[in-house]
Amino acid sequence: MRAALVVNPFATRVSEERLAEVREELERVTELDVVLTERPGHATELVTAACRGGADVVVVFSGDGVFNEALNGLERDVPIGFLPGGGTSVLPRALGLPRDPVAAARQLADALRVGRTRRISLGRVNGRRFSFAAGVGFPLEVVGLGRAAAAFVANGRPYTYAGRLQLPIARDASFERGLDVVAPVAVTPVAVPATVARVLSGRVGGAMYLQGHDLDRVKITCDVPLPLHVDGEDLGEVEHAVFEAERAAVSVLA
Repeated sequence: MRAALVVNPFATRVSEERLAEVREELERVTELDVVLTERPGHATELVTAACRGGADVVVVFSGDGVFNEALNGLERDVPIGFLPGGGTSVLPRALGLPRDPVAAARQLADALRVGRTRRISLGRVNGRRFSFAAGVGFPLEVVGLGRAAAAFVANGRPYTYAGRLQLPIARDASFERGLDVVAPVAVTPVAVPATVARVLSGRVGGAMYLQGHDLDRVKITCDVPLPLHVDGEDLGEVEHAVFEAERAAVSVLA
């Protein structure tokens, strides 16, 4: 078996010492080709090259931004694993891996040894894949009832973390289902912090929120350009966003 290990050397928790320990764990069970990212978007290119080069598995040691890039580089159904190298690293934690990258590498090595994978769904917005969360941000004015001030789209749970605390947003979201959406319909500038806190905690309901569960498609049209984010990364402002579910899209090392 040959594995490609894609490493972001600039990630918060990636160091030469940790990389050496991660390599030692993985090389117990597989031949390893290590490649380092050099710029934004590079991980997409590296994962595509690994797929075309015949890699049997891809492992990514970084934070959520490069995890997102890697998922967008998969050109064929190659199992992929994620090692927490960022400050938050939502994806591997949401998949049940420990926060310590060496301990996580040990678990991935065990999964490789026995062929243990898990099939998960992904989201896609305007053609770009995301793994756990995406959304369109707040305008700074009152929005009339029946429309939405913002939209939070969850592909799994939690939506993110604050330290060790899970922020679920959509409590029924699952990596095995479609997309969940939560959208507050009327928000004043003064109410933005409280609304965001309520949404992130998953304590929403009633007429003040639009909600959808296990959806295949969500289309959003903005009155003015608003910021779009995927997996914690800012993609700039958009006037239109189409979110789609890719059910059972990839196999992850579990």
